[in-house]
Formats: sequence, C-alpha cells, structure tokens
Amino acid sequence: GNNFLVPMIVCRYLEAHWDARVQELAGVLKGRRDAMIGALDEHFGEQATLLTPRGGMFLWAGLPEGVDTLALMDKVSAAGVRYNPGVQFSPSDQATNYLRLAFAFCDERTIREGIGELARVLHREGALRRM
Repeated sequence: GNNFLVPMIVCRYLEAHWDARVQELAGVLKGRRDAMIGALDEHFGEQATLLTPRGGMFLWAGLPEGVDTLALMDKVSAAGVRYNPGVQFSPSDQATNYLRLAFAFCDERTIREGIGELARVLHREGALRRM
C-alpha cells in the first residue's frame, strides 16, 4: 500500500506555513523575473518586445520580424542556453520570432549570464543588430 505518513506531515506543515511560503516564493520569482527583464533590456534593448507576466514562471519575448527562433535553437543550445520557440505555443504557427523564457529555475546571476549568452549567439547569427 501507499505510505500515508509523509503526505500527512506535509499537509500539517502546509496548514501552518502555506501563506508565508507562497509569499516567499512569489518574492523569489519576482526577483528572477525582474533580473531577466533587466538583462533583456540591457542586451536586446528595443530589439525585444516583452510581455511582463504578473505571475507564473515564464516570460514571452518577441524578436525582430524575420528571426526564426526554431531555426536558431540548436545554435543557442550549443552555447548552453535553452528556450522554447514561440511557434510551439502558437495555434496558427505565427509566433516564429518569439521566445518563451523560463525564469523560475535559475538564480538571478545565472539568468543574467544566460541572457547575455543568448544575445551573443543571436548577434553572431545575425538575428540581432549591434546596439
């Protein structure tokens, strides 16, 4: 059968600490989101259009028309950076120049470094112009 002791312990803990834990995690995620937005502003400037989420774990960023984020994914991945191409989230395959970026899983320093590396690869591949 199943072990019911662990879920019971977790349930008791969350009954007493849920609100504080949610507030703590919301602060952490906001800091990471803001670090990503700051790094995107620094490295991409007006070449990226950002939709700032009020919650969640992902940021939606648009790049200049004509950039194919699906085609660039392997080159960016080889540099140690991952993203989801926007076309994977478009019901009409229209978001070819968009990126879905996760900010929940890395600390702020790693986010800033990753966005810097993403920008370097996109500049090298001609997807972005030098600012």
